[in-house]
Amino acid sequence: MIDANLRIELSNDIRRLATGRMTNDSFDDRYYDLYESSDDRAVNAIATYCYCLYSSDLLFPIRLRGRHALDRETKTTIARCVLFLRSCDEYGWPPLPDNPSGRVLTGLAFSLGFPGGVAITLIGLGIAVFDPEPFAFIVLAIGLPLTVTCFYFGFVRSPASSDDWNRYTASGDYDCWPFLDRESFESACQHNHLLGH
Repeated sequence: MIDANLRIELSNDIRRLATGRMTNDSFDDRYYDLYESSDDRAVNAIATYCYCLYSSDLLFPIRLRGRHALDRETKTTIARCVLFLRSCDEYGWPPLPDNPSGRVLTGLAFSLGFPGGVAITLIGLGIAVFDPEPFAFIVLAIGLPLTVTCFYFGFVRSPASSDDWNRYTASGDYDCWPFLDRESFESACQHNHLLGH
């Protein structure tokens, strides 16, 4: 399904976001109100991509300028997204690989388990240095494995497996995303002058 009006709105919003004329908080509001639940798969996928360009956990709203500015490659992807949204193309990519339980595990490992494991390990080390009793080694035996396990799941392992991600990127020409292939991208470039070609 193509929602032409919503695509135009999103294309305007992501241009404002990428150039620093819209704050991350303003884009968050638009994302949750309009784009996240859209039946147009292109709107949903592109808005989700843009939502991941910044952290929503910052204390104050930011603009993607200065130290928060996007790099050249990301700006090129944003330009392709705007071009795609202005085209009449159906979105041909499969859904992004997702592992909801993996996301929950990663979130818990990152936010609770890893800091807790480090704290328990430091307490165990402190006890062992000042009073090397068996209790200290029991605390260390809990803290060290917890720290290593949570580090692995929170920082190293991705919620989606690399095989799932490889299958996703092999579904089309990933260098042309959100276009499925170079031919579609080239055709859109010829019919729209948003990108100099």
